[in-house]
Amino acid sequence: MRNTTKEEADKMQERVRILAEFSKAGANAAKRTETPHKIGNPKTATTVGAKPERETGAAMARPQTPLQKMQALGRMPGRKMNKTEAAYARLLETRKYMGEVLWWAFEPINIRLADNTFYKVDFLVLLADMTLQAHETKGHWTDDALVKFKVAANILPFPFKAIRMVKGTFETILEK
Repeated sequence: MRNTTKEEADKMQERVRILAEFSKAGANAAKRTETPHKIGNPKTATTVGAKPERETGAAMARPQTPLQKMQALGRMPGRKMNKTEAAYARLLETRKYMGEVLWWAFEPINIRLADNTFYKVDFLVLLADMTLQAHETKGHWTDDALVKFKVAANILPFPFKAIRMVKGTFETILEK
């Protein structure tokens, strides 16, 4: 048996945690469904109202598209940066040190776009010329993210920048 590195061990622990949450969620869903009734002797009883095993569980999972696989990874806990946002925060700190940026904040405002539809600005940035800008960073831009970005840019009175990370560098793809 080979030795595992700390990174591999961390990945395995994360997978175990996700599987535990998944099975816990499935168990909670099973508790909410109607309880099947047993008929006859409890040891040899036939269960009435229960679904066969093959219809439930992860064994019957539908194939996922690449987009669904990406979205299945879930969201970051509130007010925590993902790797792209953390890299952009480092860039903003560098620009602050150079005097180009006076101030910046991560997820400072949440904008209501419509009923049950919100947009949380990734970074609010105050430039040296006293211009306040909203910067949205993504590794991959989906259509719904771009629509929310454009709607928010039309609602608020300051400039918005859509930024994506490509091979370790940031490029502005849209300014509103």
